[in-house]
Amino acid sequence: MRDRACNHPYCDRLQAGPWCDEHKPQGPIPGRTKKSSTKAGYGWKWRLLSTDYLTKHPKCVGCGSRARHVHHIIRPRGMRDPLWFDVSNLQALCISCHCKETNRERAE
Repeated sequence: MRDRACNHPYCDRLQAGPWCDEHKPQGPIPGRTKKSSTKAGYGWKWRLLSTDYLTKHPKCVGCGSRARHVHHIIRPRGMRDPLWFDVSNLQALCISCHCKETNRERAE
């Protein structure tokens, strides 16, 4: 298996698994009831689209740092909404800007 960077947003350690020893989760996160990404509608089509989008747009539109998330500008109502896979409705964001944007949307 190839070494890869740790999943922690600010860690660049290389290892065989998704997490380095320092950032490996120690069990379920208390109070976390989030649906899996697949159940939320982010299946293989989304993974292909977002990977391709990040390749073409590597910089965060908010701050210019390395983008790691693809965010819908206008939130689609579901996978059948044409906005879901509309490239003009996407923006590349770093982890910090994505958290800020998501929290701002949830507050509305």
